[in-house]
Amino acid sequence: MANQFKEKGKIKIAIDVIRTFWEYYLDALYYKRYSMLMNKSPKNYEYQILLRLHGLEKGICMPDSRKFGQEKIEVLIDIMSKAKIIGEVTTGYLMAEGIIREWIELFEKNHWTDDPVYQKVKLNYNEIVSDDAIDSGIIRINKEQILEKVNGNFSDLCYSRHSTRRYSSVPLKNSDIDECISLAKMSPSACNRQMCKIYWIESEQLRSVMESIGLGLSGFSKETANYLVITFDMKAFNYYGERDQGYFNAGLFVMNFTYALHYKGIGSCCLQWGQAHSVEKKIKNILNIPQDEKIAVVLAAGYYDDENIVPLSHRRDNEEILYRR
Repeated sequence: MANQFKEKGKIKIAIDVIRTFWEYYLDALYYKRYSMLMNKSPKNYEYQILLRLHGLEKGICMPDSRKFGQEKIEVLIDIMSKAKIIGEVTTGYLMAEGIIREWIELFEKNHWTDDPVYQKVKLNYNEIVSDDAIDSGIIRINKEQILEKVNGNFSDLCYSRHSTRRYSSVPLKNSDIDECISLAKMSPSACNRQMCKIYWIESEQLRSVMESIGLGLSGFSKETANYLVITFDMKAFNYYGERDQGYFNAGLFVMNFTYALHYKGIGSCCLQWGQAHSVEKKIKNILNIPQDEKIAVVLAAGYYDDENIVPLSHRRDNEEILYRR
């Protein structure tokens, strides 16, 4: 009997290992299919533009001015022309117009006007840069301004936030969620590609779907919880080294978002999302989420109830976290 249990245990471990490799294999296929690395679809123009304009922004920020970015400018303008043909004049496109304007001004300020790429861009400037161009480049801030902005008590904000599972029956205001999104957008984003999106599940039918897929909702006041699905866009990534960037960027975005919710008196809890590809594909079809987006996390949220009981969840000592090398 003991040997039987042992053999069953080995078989279970083997099956788990095979399934783990299978899921990673599906991740690889998924990445190959939708990322910028292999997919040069017009759908990717926005991210291709954001990736290159951010490189130019960083160059303009450098303390020692030097000629730079000629190749990047030409590639950027080529992508922009393709995007314009299909009507993809997006925020990223207008930001790119702004960075081209900044680049031209930098070359003129430093008397680099003999550069052939500068001359080519300058000659076609009015066709490339419109009056709708969005300011890009740099802003100057000093220590005093920074300290003035952070003068609020951030410690109180952090220490007072807990994951909550019971919420008021008061409906969430669109204006509050909109403000929270505006704050969440300020989280760091790889090359400013801004790949995260939020799907607010309001339909009762779709809420039931969310509650049926095993999100660990035990102890939640389901009748008052709002479900927010946060995704990242696979089209944002450019090479194999970015294969985990989506989860990293989504984590940064969600942390800012949850602090913003807390700031507005909205409690929240991040729900486990670790579904098989087949389940995720099905859920995305039901929620009408594009298949080239990956679900990172689901948030339950709502205005704080009069009283909440939450785990103490003591945190480790700093010495268990910080290691000096």
